[in-house]
Amino acid sequence: MLNSIQRENLWRIFIPRKEKMINHFETNCKGQWIFEIGCGNARTVARMFNPETFNYNYIGTDISFKRLMVAKMAIPGSDFIQASALNIPIKNNSFNGAISFGMLHHLPRPAEAVTEVNKKLLQGAIFCYHEPVYTSRQFSEKQSAMVRKIFRTYDHSDHDNKINLKESIDELKKANHQIISIVPYNSVFRVVFEAIINRFYKSWQKSKLVMKSVLVIDNFLLKTIVRLSNKLGPQAIIVVSKKL
Repeated sequence: MLNSIQRENLWRIFIPRKEKMINHFETNCKGQWIFEIGCGNARTVARMFNPETFNYNYIGTDISFKRLMVAKMAIPGSDFIQASALNIPIKNNSFNGAISFGMLHHLPRPAEAVTEVNKKLLQGAIFCYHEPVYTSRQFSEKQSAMVRKIFRTYDHSDHDNKINLKESIDELKKANHQIISIVPYNSVFRVVFEAIINRFYKSWQKSKLVMKSVLVIDNFLLKTIVRLSNKLGPQAIIVVSKKL
């Protein structure tokens, strides 16, 4: 796993996370304190936002001790804490930023994690998260199950879910956060394209150029066909907010 973190270029997640999330931290992060909830093996931070390279202080939290051990090997100069995202044992009002990559949807109460994260943040702190979401208009449960069976791109665990975007946004606003950006991500085109290509040639994801091309098409469809459709919606969302 450590070798995979250090060598594999997962541009399908690295590019959007770098452009839509990490860029909000990079310019002013020197000497600041930033924590990640549900860091797992900390792959994205290790590769795209390494604390040693950008000279900031990073703490990763996760419920899995084994994954934290891998994360510590990937980012040896940082600290890691085994903890639930609903009960983070770090000092309140002490961090300049928080980040979450596809973790909130694993929780039974994602909105409560937003409240917990907010307690740890200083005024002016940035909070970014990237999550699969429920959209306002969904396929039926039977249709969704069929699509997942045919086109799913990874093995889902039993506790996988999606977050209610409106609920989590309302929670941020209630916590006095200004929404900086909400970026739709992953059109149906991309889900189907990746599923088909993955069946024959998984290494395509290692090409940054190919992945950028897919993202350009994805973004175009999200702004056109998806907006006009009564059924389609983005499969995921990237949210950036600032604590006022």
